[in-house]
Amino acid sequence: MAASGSSLARPLAGAALFAAAAAIVWFGAWRARAEAGSLEATARLLASRLPSPILRRGLLPAYELGREMELLASVDFSTALARAHIGEVARSARSADLALALPDRLARRAAQAFLFTALLFLFAVALFGDTMTAARACSSSAARGRPPRPASPSRSPARSS
Repeated sequence: MAASGSSLARPLAGAALFAAAAAIVWFGAWRARAEAGSLEATARLLASRLPSPILRRGLLPAYELGREMELLASVDFSTALARAHIGEVARSARSADLALALPDRLARRAAQAFLFTALLFLFAVALFGDTMTAARACSSSAARGRPPRPASPSRSPARSS
């Protein structure tokens, strides 16, 4: 479209770039919200991805016990045992490698692809900007039924003698 000289080429390319950035942010936020939208969902996600057996079987119950003890003044289980379990899970969680549970490779690749596309777009505009402008002027003059204006001497690639 830009090579044909459309007057909408630059705004559409900029809008496409903005839409791509918005899509990356939106789907990233949507995915994060879907996978870990609440503390309970986060506990499930981490328990499913961490290799520690203590965290696999104890992270979600520790969260639920802590929540029940916080919400209710009187509980029907031993608070001493619940606190001991929560403490054991907390010690295990401190030594866990969260990079295993929450890999950021997909986010980094998406950001790299977006930056590459943005740089390619800016490079194309910088390299072919004058050509696109001249082509747009020619096509808009031809569309109005007027002959195109001759190029100025400073922009003319070759001078005839």
